[in-house]
Amino acid sequence: MTPIMHWAAVKIVLVSVATLLTASGAALACSCERNPTAAGILAQHQMVFTGIARSSVTAGPQVSATTFEVTEGFKGVAAKATVVVRHPDGPSASCGVQFATGQSFTVAAQQGASGLSTTLCSTWMFLPHVGLRDGLLAEMRRLTASTAPAGELGRAAAQASGRDGWQVSALPDGRLAAFGIGTIDGTRHVVALACGAGKRPELAIEPAAARTLQVETSDGVWIFPTDRPADALAAGLLDRMDRQLRLAIDGKTFPGGPDAVDAFAKIGKDCEQRSGWQYSQDDDKQMLWIFRPQQGGAAPFLIFGKPATGWLLADLSCEPRRQTLVVRSTALPRGARNGQAVSFKIRVDGQEYSAPARIKLFADGDVAGFVVARLTKPQKLLDSLRKGGEVTLVAKDAVLDVQAAGVVAMLPPFERACGF
Repeated sequence: MTPIMHWAAVKIVLVSVATLLTASGAALACSCERNPTAAGILAQHQMVFTGIARSSVTAGPQVSATTFEVTEGFKGVAAKATVVVRHPDGPSASCGVQFATGQSFTVAAQQGASGLSTTLCSTWMFLPHVGLRDGLLAEMRRLTASTAPAGELGRAAAQASGRDGWQVSALPDGRLAAFGIGTIDGTRHVVALACGAGKRPELAIEPAAARTLQVETSDGVWIFPTDRPADALAAGLLDRMDRQLRLAIDGKTFPGGPDAVDAFAKIGKDCEQRSGWQYSQDDDKQMLWIFRPQQGGAAPFLIFGKPATGWLLADLSCEPRRQTLVVRSTALPRGARNGQAVSFKIRVDGQEYSAPARIKLFADGDVAGFVVARLTKPQKLLDSLRKGGEVTLVAKDAVLDVQAAGVVAMLPPFERACGF
């Protein structure tokens, strides 16, 4: 897979109205959806949570990045995680929103090329004086409690039977579903994939306590958090050039190989016929981590990007003999010059790490260039990454937010390969 980077604006769906009145009768100056529902909020956002604002930094003109300690997760994140959300901090007329440090907020955030983001339109309904918060929170708790996993595929996964391995059968609604059954530490696990709504495959894993699915291909090892792995997973399993795929759940071996490839290929074909789905289509929800072991003298890499399309946003590698961690970001500061020395900071889990960095530009190729930083004695940074949450890479005025989810499971083999 050749890394290719594309920059796309964060897509936030807003319903324009001339005047928006809150439930208490106060007018908001930013045009937003008039009657938000819990189901709509969960469907339109990739992450929804309540958390305490721990810090806020300037991320650009009238843009801030606020770090939250999650106290209750409704979608895409669990309690105790640390996440960083970018947001306009200007007036309400421009959908600006401010988060006071130390206070608790409920936030619905979109995932885009530059990380998580929110605006006033995704937070106003949770403000105490509006009068909608308690009802929305109660309904989101009810919806999330009843959807883990939900629907026809989840029920089918819970009822699947047979020997360990892969099979394809029809669901009651006519869709084809691929079922993988594996026994891990004496417990029966099921992975099920089918064509879902909105041109996206749907995945269910039983038992629901399972957290990550790992796929090893000739291109590397991919880790998929269970909140959004379906289409990226299908992209890997539809690689017809690699018939010996190895799968794992929470690091434990799960049945894979040619049978898994064939089963997922049938689901992909079913999705194409039903909705025109293509695994290579652009999808900002597919930003995941890939571990590439050391090959042919090349350093091992941890790559953050979009596996279905090969988009690269950032990566970690190492210089084993020098005990040095190399961090690269594709977010270039304004006016970047080849060879230019820049300040570089890595923020993770409430900690900040600084390192010298230089700009490396390319005349042609898949990316315009990198900000390349080198950290000696990187163990403290790696320990912070192990705690999950959000990672922010800052090079002068260029800010890139990436998720630590997935990289946690990748760190042990990466550290072993690097000799850290």
